[in-house]
Order: sequence, then structure tokens, then C-alpha cells
Amino acid sequence: MTQEIDFKYCPQCAALFLQHAPNLLVCSACDLHYYINPRSTNAVLLQNNKNQILLTKRRFDPYAGKYDLPGGFININESVEESVVRELKEELGVDMNISDIEYLESCFDTYEFKGVNYYTVGLMYRAQIKNDIVIIPADDVVSVLWVDINDIPYEDIAFKGVATFMKSYFSSKA
Repeated sequence: MTQEIDFKYCPQCAALFLQHAPNLLVCSACDLHYYINPRSTNAVLLQNNKNQILLTKRRFDPYAGKYDLPGGFININESVEESVVRELKEELGVDMNISDIEYLESCFDTYEFKGVNYYTVGLMYRAQIKNDIVIIPADDVVSVLWVDINDIPYEDIAFKGVATFMKSYFSSKA
């Protein structure tokens, strides 16, 4: 698997990159500085009044068939909160107001795409959903599963950072 630090050639002039720091490549010809910073993501602990959370089953790799929280990457020119609202609509057909979501904390992880492993930072949110809301899996979600917080299948969670976050969050609520 390739890491970004393994990139060899400058995208601006195609000369060789030189590594100057653990997260910095510098072009040997044009002096382009390529910083390796995490990509921003979001995820939502969507809870119902039965003390259950909603897990989504991933349609695509990485980790197709594994469980995840609803969420995804944050788009350019989009706030994190706007991205949460958009992802809930795209993946579940749920309309949520920004005022209905609560920021909890962040976590770090990696995301492998087409043989390159990218670093991510996940901004974790919580939202309460009404019982009469109809969930319609779409986009990159195959299906959903409501699970009691004491029965979360951590071994089947796609991303280590998400699993670690949920373990920490729910252990502090016990």
C-alpha cells in the first residue's frame, strides 16, 4: 500500500520530490511544497429513543460490507455541519437541521483509496432521530441496523478510529 509520503514526482513539474519532514515533500526543481495533512470527514451517532444507534453497512471499499456510522468526506466550500446534513440526506434520506446536531469530539484514521492510504481526521457528531422518520438507505449505504449501545459489533466496524471513538464515548456514558 502506498502512503502519500511515498509520492515520487511533483504534480506541478514532474521532477522528483524530496522528503523534508514526516509530512512534507518538496520538489527538487520548482520548490513546490506538498504537505501531507489529513482529509476531513464527519460521522454521526444517530440515536433513537430506545437508546439505539444506527449503523450503516458500506456498499463500497474500503471495507465494503462492514458497518460504519453515517457520514463521509467534507466537500470544498462546505462547513462540517453542512456536510453532516448533506450526508444524512444522501445516505439515509433524512432531513436534519444543523441545530439538531451536536459536536462530540474528533478522531484520526486512514482511508485507503485505489492503493493509496490517506490520513483522515473525523469530526464526530450526535443527533436524536424521531421514531416516525423513515430511513431509506442510498448512495454508498447497502442497509442499516439499529443496535443497542451495549451490543455494538465493534469487530465489524469498518474504521478503527470510529470503533475507538464509540468505545470511548459509550464507556464514559456507563
